[in-house]
Amino acid sequence: MAHNEVLKARAASDDELEWIKYGRKLRQDSPDIIDAQAKALVALASTLLAVYTGALTLFKIPDNFNSAFFFLTGMGLEALISPLRLLIFTVPIILWLLSIKSSLDVYQPGAYKTNPISPNQINKTLDEIIATKYAELREAMNYFLVALAVSTLCIGIISLLTPAATVTPEPQEVQFIIPSSSTPVFDSMSIEWNKTNMTTASVKLLNESGNTINVQLENGRKVKFDRTLIQGIIYINSQPDKLNKTT
Repeated sequence: MAHNEVLKARAASDDELEWIKYGRKLRQDSPDIIDAQAKALVALASTLLAVYTGALTLFKIPDNFNSAFFFLTGMGLEALISPLRLLIFTVPIILWLLSIKSSLDVYQPGAYKTNPISPNQINKTLDEIIATKYAELREAMNYFLVALAVSTLCIGIISLLTPAATVTPEPQEVQFIIPSSSTPVFDSMSIEWNKTNMTTASVKLLNESGNTINVQLENGRKVKFDRTLIQGIIYINSQPDKLNKTT
């Protein structure tokens, strides 16, 4: 003989009722929470877009691009340089803009059909709103992550491939010890000299090549003369072992 089971119900406790209320409020507030996240993503993506365009200037990427990809010219692939430049400059910017656009779509007002006196229809409409906003937010986040990765990769590649700038050392300042017989020559070259110790005013030593000395005067004029005109060279602000005298 079959027995009918009797299900006994009990009233929900105060704690359970609080959690039910919290769950309902959380679900009702979900569209606003997603909107807030989308607005935060817009602000962050806009900031990073500005940082990326600023980095292009900071690393002088437009100026250094050809030097960074000089190997393409050596391989006979110089035709690829212009398309590659366009890709590196525009793709990250487009991705940032797509992320911003998708984020804006999240909290743009949409048209949803519903019956204001039907709880079930209102419930379904809310589900539709949450699903639509979440999908758009996820799309914006995907664009954001890809844009961040591509921007970092582009700047990293350019900065690593760009040859280091060659630092040209400042010319060494020197004074010449001259014999009295050479003073007319130094006068004609407008190189000042001291009658007491027979040394010239300090000049910039550009080059010593064989018996020829090239210097730059204080006024910027360059002078070349024969080494036999001097008795010695004093290297200013140098180590003691760099003091050199030649005859």
